Amino acid sequence: MKNYPMGANGGAVGPSQRTYLTSDLARTILTARRQGEAKAIVSLDLNRTRAVVHITPTDVRLPDGTSLEVKKLQALLRKGLRVYVVNDGIPSPVERRGTYYYKLMATESAPTLEISGVKMHRTEGCCPYAQAEAIVRAVVRAGDRVLDSCGGLGYTAIWAARLGAERVVSIEHDMDVLEVARLNPWSEEYFFDSRIDVIPEDVTAYLASQPSGCFDAIVHDPPHITRAGELYGRGFYFELSRTLTATGRLYHYIGEPYTKRGQRDIHEGVAARLTSVGFEPEYVKELAGFVCTKRR
Repeated sequence: MKNYPMGANGGAVGPSQRTYLTSDLARTILTARRQGEAKAIVSLDLNRTRAVVHITPTDVRLPDGTSLEVKKLQALLRKGLRVYVVNDGIPSPVERRGTYYYKLMATESAPTLEISGVKMHRTEGCCPYAQAEAIVRAVVRAGDRVLDSCGGLGYTAIWAARLGAERVVSIEHDMDVLEVARLNPWSEEYFFDSRIDVIPEDVTAYLASQPSGCFDAIVHDPPHITRAGELYGRGFYFELSRTLTATGRLYHYIGEPYTKRGQRDIHEGVAARLTSVGFEPEYVKELAGFVCTKRR
């Protein structure tokens, strides 16, 4: 899971070496062209760094020497928040079509993953990357052994490693999610940091195979309950409790408090099941989830 495609010179081509476009970026470049500018300073890696692009009447010259036709930029203007990666001068959407439809979607900072129209991160009034940092800070301490349950784009695992975790095991069974993550420049550390083990396995099966007390902290970020109800069940919560040390800490993302059927509040049921397996759950609104310690 740590490998990237090989470039012409034999080196690995990671996301940080690619060029990314969005409709907003295309609009910025085209506006500079319309105003007679010969160059524009923009971000070509989804808001991580800035670069200079040179503008001619017919094309845009990227820092790596690639030419991008103006008409290809114009075609992106109505593409909303979708993210495109440039391959041989052609913008291609970062997407996967499998059981669901997966798209990388731009925000004002780090992108989010959208699966069949549902965003996997909170984006209104917050940054997915900063949100991941806040969640990790709530439960992870330096030297911890961390389980990242439902790893997604890897933001949680990255922050756990940055904040001093000894080891991070990130479980993500959906290979389409991992393929999108591999094309996301904000996810690069997820695959390159030696402290992070990315395991493409079902998290329920993985936990069942682990010894008791093997983790100091767990971040559980499951899909909505209507899509993955087993990851909100008492049996699964028991495994989370069993594999945590006595002083371990759990974060459990909940998100929207209602199911899609009948507007039923799920917080009460989740809290009751967590309590029944030995947790003391506290809902933290700013984190949209429960922060839990174990009863002593």
